[in-house]
Amino acid sequence: MVFSVIYRPIGRKMTPKVSVIIRTKNEEKYIAKCITSLLQQDYGNIEILVVDSGSIDKTLEIVKKGGIKLIEIKPEDFTYGYALNIGCKAAKGEYIALLSAHTIPIQENWLSVLMRNFTDYSIAGVYGKQIPKVNNIPEERDNKLFFPDEVRSYRKNPMFHNANSIIRKNVWKCIPFDEKLTGLEDIDWAKKATDMGYSIIYEPEAAVHHYHKENLGRIYERAKRETLTLKKIGVTRYTHQGAINFTIGYFIYMVRDFLYGIRNKKNLSEILSIPLTRFAKSYGIFRACN
Repeated sequence: MVFSVIYRPIGRKMTPKVSVIIRTKNEEKYIAKCITSLLQQDYGNIEILVVDSGSIDKTLEIVKKGGIKLIEIKPEDFTYGYALNIGCKAAKGEYIALLSAHTIPIQENWLSVLMRNFTDYSIAGVYGKQIPKVNNIPEERDNKLFFPDEVRSYRKNPMFHNANSIIRKNVWKCIPFDEKLTGLEDIDWAKKATDMGYSIIYEPEAAVHHYHKENLGRIYERAKRETLTLKKIGVTRYTHQGAINFTIGYFIYMVRDFLYGIRNKKNLSEILSIPLTRFAKSYGIFRACN
């Protein structure tokens, strides 16, 4: 596949250069859509870099045919922080937008909307909304809590997500991503930035579709890993969670999931999958807390 498009400037004034870094591994299903959506952006000064950590499908072939800059790292060297830092070092832009290959910007002004939030130098980063494209009611309902419809500004305990975000490169130089963390390097970075006096902005109009399908084992492992990381970086205070509180919380969330599924006319298979999906997520958190 060859990508061909003319970048369309948004005005006569020179716009700051933005480097878009896409992390990939075996993303042949979505990478072409992701790159095409970037090439159709109305922002006039971008470069695209792909950081791949050992794809064995057609991902590399698609990227190379498109003429996109490709950086390859060894799978055994991969952490989210390491892959991002490698891309940030190579980036030429004043700003660095971060995407997963399976997150697809929905509108042509996605990048322009992210950029408009850098109104002063106190703003270190901006992250956008994610709309899950999976048949997973607990994930969809939780996403609505994490990615609401109103703009938010954080000066402490920030939310952040590198599947759809943008940061200042000069702030990254002072605060590179932690390469030892197994996840949530984005929240760790945002916490360090706000601790230094910077702000983080959430911009719901800069939305992406997030294709993120996981089996029950991966849902459990992700919930456990991310909870352990949150404890490590001190974003939220976690205490011992007893079995009784866990059980009560699980059933409350499950009932709310069922009501959400019925209210939004989800299909029967999605509704029937709620108990196991919610249990995998809740039990992962429980195990990390004990």
